Order: sequence, then structure tokens, then C-alpha cells
Amino acid sequence: MGRRKALLTEVVPGSMHTLGQCQGIINVDVPVRATVIKLKDGLFVQNPVAPTREAVRVVKQLETRLNSTV
Repeated sequence: MGRRKALLTEVVPGSMHTLGQCQGIINVDVPVRATVIKLKDGLFVQNPVAPTREAVRVVKQLETRLNSTV
């Protein structure tokens, strides 16, 4: 099992982002994507990805940037 790099992409400025990871074993890699939407009272994460240190750090940075909580 390799390292799961987290890639944050802004889809709708200030309100919708995607967080992608590549997951797999041996020679089979599958891209997985979470959608993060800013709501009035916090962030909504649909289809969460693996909670690696990097993924958690990226979501916390987004949370700080958007002044929201998960």
C-alpha cells in the first residue's frame, strides 16, 4: 500500500471543493474523491476519503480559510 496523496481543488470559489486521493494495492489504483461544501454552520463532507494525516491537515486548513467547522 502506497502513500495516499490528498489533492484539494476549488470547484466553486469559497463554497465547494473536492479532495481527491488515489487508493489501491499492488498495481491497481482507484481515484477516490470527496466533496466538501461550505454550509451556514460548517463544512459538509460527502464521500469521505481515507483520513490520512495529509487529508486531515488539508481539511483543517480549508476549515480555517473558510471560517467553518467540520
